[in-house]
Amino acid sequence: MFVSHIALAEINDNGHEEWLAIEEYDTRLKIIETKCKLYTVDEFAKARGAAPATVRVWIRRGKIRSAMKTASGWMVPEMTTPFKRGFTDARYEWDVNLGECPDGIEEICEPGSIDIRKSTKKGKRRAWYTSKDRTSVREYELTVPETERLELFLIGHPAVEYTGDQENNSQ
Repeated sequence: MFVSHIALAEINDNGHEEWLAIEEYDTRLKIIETKCKLYTVDEFAKARGAAPATVRVWIRRGKIRSAMKTASGWMVPEMTTPFKRGFTDARYEWDVNLGECPDGIEEICEPGSIDIRKSTKKGKRRAWYTSKDRTSVREYELTVPETERLELFLIGHPAVEYTGDQENNSQ
């Protein structure tokens, strides 16, 4: 499988619809897949010199966003990037209805994505939900505990993909 970098593209409009016309590719990159060991919370804690309860707090607070919830508990990939102190902006995406979502933000259950960022207000986070079809965009101001509950829900849902830390552009 390959991904191509587009060097030149143009948006065309025929009066009814728009589409992206690719003019030129300048690079093709091969996508590789790497298997890695999954640690239990206890194994990961031992490898990092932390208590298992601390690792569970890290997961709950969104510090270990690559953790996966399984029937036997949380699993953490051995290749988990060490996290930085403080909050890191993030993005999550999903293609299916998530079912029952946290109170106050039930509309994010529909397929879409959410960006979570620092707020200029102390102790607050801002989140922007965008529906998959881009017809709905909602903005939320969340407390830190609300953000933790939301991220724990997202990380623990098998249909949600953590797509990476976003640039620190606090809004």
